Amino acid sequence: MSIPHQVAFDFDPARSTPITPSFPDWEKSFVSGPKSTLFKTIHSISDEDSLLLFSRVRFLEHAEGPPGHVHGGATAGLFDELMGSVVWHHHFLSVTQSIQVHYKKAIPLPMEAIVLTRLVQVEEKTVEVNSTLYNTLKVPYVSAQGIFHRLSEKQLGRFKV
Repeated sequence: MSIPHQVAFDFDPARSTPITPSFPDWEKSFVSGPKSTLFKTIHSISDEDSLLLFSRVRFLEHAEGPPGHVHGGATAGLFDELMGSVVWHHHFLSVTQSIQVHYKKAIPLPMEAIVLTRLVQVEEKTVEVNSTLYNTLKVPYVSAQGIFHRLSEKQLGRFKV
């Protein structure tokens, strides 16, 4: 099933429903779980477009790479987690197959960011997702595309889901 996939900043967080990521053991995640030293995140799903995840992100000092800026690998980890969150939220039990990250601007520390993440396409064995990170002035800094492999019943058993 193909889904229109423009991830543009026209989202109103007042018209959304807060969620907690639903993938297994999210609370243990070093990326965005409650004990993360990299990021603090708050998530909600759009009431108008249920395929759109809205995330407020605050970067913490342990996410630093180049002096005063967020590490590219930390940013990639954040995108992996957010894209996986929207996939699992829609009950497509999956693991990351590939991610492409496009860095437009270095993310300064400290910075509050807004990330819009959206399901783009659902196939029998894969789910495609797009995501864009903006500053609070709606300027895009980083974008990413991900392909997630949908797990079979046998594969799910290995993950104790």
